[in-house]
Amino acid sequence: MLAADACESDGLNVIELGDTTRRRLSALLPPGATIGNPVDLLAEADPVSFEAALRVLLEDSEVDAIMTVYTPIQTGSEAGIARAIATVQADQPDKPILACFLGLPAVPKELRNAAGRPLVPCYAFPEPAANALAAAVRYASWLARSEGTARVFDDIDLVRARSIVDHALTGKPDGGWLDAHVAAEFVATHGVTVAASTHVRDPGAAAAAATAIGFPVALKAAAGALVHKTELKGVRLDLQTSDEVAAAFTAMRNEIGDAMGGAIVQPMVAGGVETAIGVVADPTFGPLVMVGLGGVASDLLADRAFQLLPLSVEAAQRQIRSLRAAPLLFGYRNTPMCDVASFEDMLLRVAQLAANIPEVAELDLNPVIVSTTGAVAVDVKVRLQPASAEDPLVRRLR
Repeated sequence: MLAADACESDGLNVIELGDTTRRRLSALLPPGATIGNPVDLLAEADPVSFEAALRVLLEDSEVDAIMTVYTPIQTGSEAGIARAIATVQADQPDKPILACFLGLPAVPKELRNAAGRPLVPCYAFPEPAANALAAAVRYASWLARSEGTARVFDDIDLVRARSIVDHALTGKPDGGWLDAHVAAEFVATHGVTVAASTHVRDPGAAAAAATAIGFPVALKAAAGALVHKTELKGVRLDLQTSDEVAAAFTAMRNEIGDAMGGAIVQPMVAGGVETAIGVVADPTFGPLVMVGLGGVASDLLADRAFQLLPLSVEAAQRQIRSLRAAPLLFGYRNTPMCDVASFEDMLLRVAQLAANIPEVAELDLNPVIVSTTGAVAVDVKVRLQPASAEDPLVRRLR
């Protein structure tokens, strides 16, 4: 039962054996043996009955793998059982057998080849055996998946994107963060929807921009190098009048100083689910695309999922749905169903941007507000660095 419980805990299906297999086992095994699943051969099981039972189970088309668990009753009794397992596995190699010999300090020599390596996977306890088998099943499922459908975008302005990158790296050859309004323009070249924003340099300009946009508005520090703007008091929300906007700009400048880099004025975005989309350049795997819960809970809950490029439509859908918070997007507890298709579209566009522009070292859209009417990024951060020659081993796991 330990083995069955361990398998079920790891998501493996411990099936009920069919009538034919049960009848065959019943004819082979001594009275009192359990012929369900797990099969219990009792303490007096000998190598002959052990081998016969293994062969019956492997011949069942519903059985994909077998885990054997044996506790030696007498010193040396494990030798015959080990030989039986090795013999059956050699004769029927298409289905794996995992062996557990409880209480033994090492793999029995009868289960080792001439080089001393195990002929079948051997474990001291059922739990690690179940973990290994479950991992193999997940890997096989991953290999069996199709590459998916590639999304082709015909509205990308690659020329403008390259111009922004080249201009930024000309001024900062070692790379750096784009200011907020430039970062927003950069991701917009790939069709990423960003909340309309106006870059301003003084309180009067901020008040005028807010009046033109319409209240309420948000005011945010514009310098790209400011990482946690909320903690630095670089974000003011729900400002209702031009006087409030001007006062907020002055207070923000007094708090942050010249590092503020001016500010951007945005309309307040209607409520929805706060999510995040990002990119990080990994030295081994190349660009990784991230999706997760956003806003102030982003770092606190760390609900994120990463994917290698290229990102297919199906992979983007799986990535979003793998989040613990994903139900919030799909009408959780009678909340409105969000426009998840727009969110998927934004994720795919960011992935395309990362593939097109190797100079993107970091990209963060946080939060992305996903609502019933679409998905819109209200804060954009982008760090560029000179592109290096791609390692030929990068992304070889695809």
